[in-house]
Amino acid sequence: MADIVCAACGEATSVLLPLCAACNAELPSDEEKIALLVAHLQTLATQVETLAEQIATVDARASAVEHEQHQLQRDRLAFEIEKQQWYYERTPEEPPIRRIELGQFSSTAVLSTGTVYEVRAGTIEGKTVVQKRLRDPTQFSTFVALASFLSLLKNEHIVGMLGTTAWKADIGPAIYLEHMDLTDLRSFMQSTPRAHFSWEAKFSIALAVARALAYLHKMDLSHGALRLEHILLNGKKQARLSGFHAVDGDGQAADITAFGQLLLEMASHGRTDLDAYDSPKWYKAILEHCVVDLEEEADEVQPSAVDLVSVFEMYPSVKRAHKPGPTTPCTVTVHRAQGLANPLVFGAPQRFCRLRVGGTLVDTKVQDHAHWHEACTFDAVDPLVMELEIDICNASGSRLGKCAVAFLDVLNLGRPSQELWLQVYSQGKPCGELHVTLEFPSPNLRERFEAYRAYLGDDSPKAAHALLRAKCDRVLAPRAPDATAKIIPGVVMLR
Repeated sequence: MADIVCAACGEATSVLLPLCAACNAELPSDEEKIALLVAHLQTLATQVETLAEQIATVDARASAVEHEQHQLQRDRLAFEIEKQQWYYERTPEEPPIRRIELGQFSSTAVLSTGTVYEVRAGTIEGKTVVQKRLRDPTQFSTFVALASFLSLLKNEHIVGMLGTTAWKADIGPAIYLEHMDLTDLRSFMQSTPRAHFSWEAKFSIALAVARALAYLHKMDLSHGALRLEHILLNGKKQARLSGFHAVDGDGQAADITAFGQLLLEMASHGRTDLDAYDSPKWYKAILEHCVVDLEEEADEVQPSAVDLVSVFEMYPSVKRAHKPGPTTPCTVTVHRAQGLANPLVFGAPQRFCRLRVGGTLVDTKVQDHAHWHEACTFDAVDPLVMELEIDICNASGSRLGKCAVAFLDVLNLGRPSQELWLQVYSQGKPCGELHVTLEFPSPNLRERFEAYRAYLGDDSPKAAHALLRAKCDRVLAPRAPDATAKIIPGVVMLR
């Protein structure tokens, strides 16, 4: 009920009363009260109109600001595109690698001659090296891409680049590579009787190639031309990968399929028209898994290169596998990403993470702005041989970046939960970090590792046994709950 203020005493009283309830003074007549109310309503109406005008002004300004914001976003995108265009059209900068002048190289033999490159063996300061020199100046951009790509690679299973000449198209620039004493794998098999190429040697070569692919794929790179000719052997028949044709990770599935083809050709001694009839069972299983037709067999999951390495490492010989190591459930919580550097690659606001452990794939939900805070559980993780791989993808499923960590590197039996920042790679270069938490809830994990270590023993001469023994010893070594085994490249462990 409305009140009216008494003119005599200043107290509020009911508008329906004829006299003030406080001082009993006479209140205005009904006509006067109505006139006062009408005047008050008119004042309120004026205030409402003023507020409506102010709201309209604010709405107009908000619309203008939104338009300006969209224009700024368009301008920023145009700037980034222009910057990228400048990046690709600029005179390429040489990476921080060794400069080797053409005159420092003394040629001893021509290994091959193609339309784009000529490959020679020779010496630099008495050391035998391989020179890969550009013959076609119109392919200078190809040379730059290859030299830049090779400068990213530092792995014992990949033929290393020793240096380059100056990056000038008119001089016939060259890349200098490590020299492998023997030859490529196809030539080796053609000149070697099948009986003299043991399964142990094939196993060692296949494992080296798988490790090289795992290294590339974890950096969001791929090989692009995996075949026998691009596997080079040294005098100890140790294999290293060469002949790279790709500079991004789009060809990783093709690399795995090519690896299966390579296993088939090794089993049939260089021929593709024979099956692997005399291969060990594990060899056939890996081969068939690599060449699965993913379009026709939608339920099949093609192994990653990391998966292949873990399978190989479970074999102390080509005839039998190890007893599997202790497994544990593991919950991986993906929190958020930061510093995703390339706005043209990572600019799409909606992204999700695809987690992979031992052939099991789990996707987070698609979220905006690289914030997920989602837990994914894997039931049977073998920390000795498995790794966690995480792809950051856009909403359509295309990979934008990749990170990985071996469970062995972060498992601490005294601390079942580990909080990490993982380095994200895009096309071989660091481009941000991903914040994750790993939890291993098994209460008796130490006892199971101790039992497995006893199973491996101390006397077996098998190299794979020795490898797993060393891994077990790392896990079982006494450590404080907040200690780490070592500084892990690309991983920051939080307390």
